[in-house]
Amino acid sequence: MAFRSWRSAVDRSYDFDGFWEGGRHILDAGLLHDGKMLARYLPQFQVLHVPFALLPIGLAGLVWYLLSVAALLATPRELERLSGVTPRAQIPAWFVALPFVIDNLHLGQSGVVALWATLFAVNRAREGASAWGGSILGITGVAKIPALALAAPVVLLGRPVRAIGALLASAAVVTGLLIAAVGWQETREHHVQWYEFVSTHQTPAGMVEYDHALRHNNQSIPIALARTFGKMKEKKRRKAPVLLRLDREVIWTVSSIIIGILALIGLACAVRARQRRFERGAWLTVTALSALGMLFVSPLVWTHYFVFALPAIVALRARPRTLITIGLISIAGLASHSARQMGMHMWLCVALYVTLSWRFLRSPPAESAAAPDVSRQGA
Repeated sequence: MAFRSWRSAVDRSYDFDGFWEGGRHILDAGLLHDGKMLARYLPQFQVLHVPFALLPIGLAGLVWYLLSVAALLATPRELERLSGVTPRAQIPAWFVALPFVIDNLHLGQSGVVALWATLFAVNRAREGASAWGGSILGITGVAKIPALALAAPVVLLGRPVRAIGALLASAAVVTGLLIAAVGWQETREHHVQWYEFVSTHQTPAGMVEYDHALRHNNQSIPIALARTFGKMKEKKRRKAPVLLRLDREVIWTVSSIIIGILALIGLACAVRARQRRFERGAWLTVTALSALGMLFVSPLVWTHYFVFALPAIVALRARPRTLITIGLISIAGLASHSARQMGMHMWLCVALYVTLSWRFLRSPPAESAAAPDVSRQGA
């Protein structure tokens, strides 16, 4: 696969090549790239790829692939530190997540690296280094805005002032690098362009209006509901199964209600976790629910995004046979366009979220709560 990543980068069939072009454009022209692929990313995203742009595209693609593999190999250890589940015991969970891991590596996407970085940040905060964790989350959030949802455990259960301050400081440093590279005017103009694009094309209504990101691989809650139950032109529906033909405003309202209910459940878990802030289970649950919540609120959820369900799968601690069954269902869904059109993987995540929340809210405090671990130092 390493050779394939190099070959794909050279052939420009690798998502990473679009990111590389952004960094290369800064080096060559001192300007930000206006490429369509980069429109939904913060302008700071491009300056983070300047180091890769110093290399030829093929070599840069290979380096990115190797960094992704290194992050992948380090993730089981971070999951163990967070959950107490050994890497060997995590195997069934990794079986469920494996297709999404492969999709990230194949596309040259950042999900694997972002997952490791956010878990690393949470573990640093749990061990008392909230500022260190916030700094990592700030940089990760600049690269992948939805990943900022993982700041929830760091802020709720760690030292919030230090965490938020460090997060903002690290984001400011990256912004400073961008200004130094392309100038204040270019930075300001591209932030305006980014906001205009996100507020029009990146909303569920905008995606339908502009025929953007409606294909089956986008399994976000509002888009999956719109394809299955909403009034849409057949061209925009992309041959999705049609169960009803409701007005789109009804679809957006239902989507908001579903997300609102899930947010209330998450809030209840956050309150309970705050009461148990020294328990490992509280950190694990808030982290897992935050990662899933990131998927719920985003209007754009490609297949590779579901790698962020991994902490929740580990947190559930279901029987290995149960996880393997879920994995087989997930794989079957990947083979079915209709299942993805209807958002099968997203609804599996919703079920996982509700199940994990129910178990956490019903569980008694851990016996170890009277003798908190090192995380107490960071409270």
